[in-house]
Amino acid sequence: ITEPQSAAPTATDHLPPPPIVTVPPDAGRFSLQAGAFPDEAVAKALAARLDSRGYQVHIVPAQVEGKGSWYRVRVGSYGDRSAAESERSKLSGEGVFAIVVTEN
Repeated sequence: ITEPQSAAPTATDHLPPPPIVTVPPDAGRFSLQAGAFPDEAVAKALAARLDSRGYQVHIVPAQVEGKGSWYRVRVGSYGDRSAAESERSKLSGEGVFAIVVTEN
């Protein structure tokens, strides 16, 4: 009987796992993504601008393969796509172009 051999290490073995962002149980399934930036300061600036306009804003950090850390600026948490689309239209009228995304 031969012992199973472990796989050779790969280039990604040394990378930490991607961050996990938990969504509260009462949160909706959709949000709006108003931007994604490799510079956290830029993401925070957009988030502050949207927050000052009364929007519920959160930043979701993510590891993007081949690109490193990115910071996604998200708005709201909506129970259905139509509510998210309605808020997206409102944002668009204020010059902020966002896309509807599903929460992880």
